[in-house]
Amino acid sequence: MAPTKNRKRCQRLGPRCSAADASAISDPAALVRAYAQALVDAGGLFQKCRLLALTPISGAWQAQTDQGLVSAQHVVLALGPWSEVVLRPLGLRLPLIHERGQHQHLAYGLGHRLSRPINDTAAAYVLSPMADAYRLTTGVELNQHAAPVSTAAQAQLAQAVLAAREAVDLGQPMPTPPWLGSRPTLPDNLPRIDCPEAGVMRINGLYRHGYLIAPAVVDAALAWLLKGERDLAQQWQLCT
Repeated sequence: MAPTKNRKRCQRLGPRCSAADASAISDPAALVRAYAQALVDAGGLFQKCRLLALTPISGAWQAQTDQGLVSAQHVVLALGPWSEVVLRPLGLRLPLIHERGQHQHLAYGLGHRLSRPINDTAAAYVLSPMADAYRLTTGVELNQHAAPVSTAAQAQLAQAVLAAREAVDLGQPMPTPPWLGSRPTLPDNLPRIDCPEAGVMRINGLYRHGYLIAPAVVDAALAWLLKGERDLAQQWQLCT
């Protein structure tokens, strides 16, 4: 959409609203499932399990999971906000900041639907048309990963829904409760790949962009891990 036409359409929603990122995805879960299927199609094995412990054994690594033991020469830890639980027993630290945010799904109203996300800077929310409903996302709260939802965060979400109803025809909240998640962020707000110990690679700090930039990050990580080549990682400022 042309920028001028875009601005005019957003102005109809009120002076506070502007067009949000054009790279928005209407069904993130479908995109992630496609990534997993691409791995399987390339000959990889996708297994969902719970990691209980990670132990160095004779120059390799052994992962204890709820479905048994897995051994490998290399291990890549891309666990986002859960990384510290695995790294701490190994004596490895990562200066993660947990930028937590909420979103709530609301049904489409009977009137005109948005065709792209909008950003209300005054009310601090982004409203995005998804596959089957609107997703209203609030601002960032700095808090511990496992901390309960704060009263301030709950109030911010409620106020954002009221503000969004002034601009867009929204239906009722969807049956699923509001979602709360932690976006893994490093102090420089950039993603990072590093190898703090032989056979261990860490990928973290992808913030909210993980599923969008994952293919490029994986290409850089594999080139480093399998070929010892850091050119891509350095070119994209993923390592020092």
